[in-house]
Amino acid sequence: GWLAVGAPGDDDKGSSAGAVRVYQRQASGAWQLKQKLYAKTPGNYDNFGRSVGLSGNTLVVGAHSDDDRGFNAGAVYVFALTGGVWAQSAKLFGSAVQGGQQFGRGVAVSGDRIAATAYYGTKLKNTADLYVFTRPPKGTWKQEAMLQDATANPHDFSGRFLAMSGDRIVLDSPNADPKGYGSGKAIVFERQPDGSYTQHVVV
Repeated sequence: GWLAVGAPGDDDKGSSAGAVRVYQRQASGAWQLKQKLYAKTPGNYDNFGRSVGLSGNTLVVGAHSDDDRGFNAGAVYVFALTGGVWAQSAKLFGSAVQGGQQFGRGVAVSGDRIAATAYYGTKLKNTADLYVFTRPPKGTWKQEAMLQDATANPHDFSGRFLAMSGDRIVLDSPNADPKGYGSGKAIVFERQPDGSYTQHVVV
């Protein structure tokens, strides 16, 4: 098995450029450091490793302060495992991502589907946009959807954390008020056979 640990404040490639350490479990049960990963194009204060997701041979890393699409617009890196070595295979951006949105603040991966949040969304500043990417067999990653919480309020602060399994994505919303001030909620998006997503709220 594999384990990935983000170090967004790592300075090897620049001030807080970030890194990810990848460990492999040995027959003895001990975890051994196998690689230290960096972005191909690191930048100061990119915070590569702020979020990580791992599924099979795919590792996803958020760099929420990457500046390629504007100051602190953010980016998501994809690494693939080949022959026991992890190597960067893609760098993803949400279609509407722009400066200040911090895309990649939360990431998750399950099989051939990746989810990532833009923490400061386009609908309400403090509620995330959720982007979903998919990849056909031997194909490249393409954006499948941009999702937003239909019940969002300006102070919900969703998008720090994600979980994903199969066709189901769970998004945090810690400051939402369904059961009283700051009681919080979880937002569940579920992919349907036609490719659309339905939303459910768990409180």
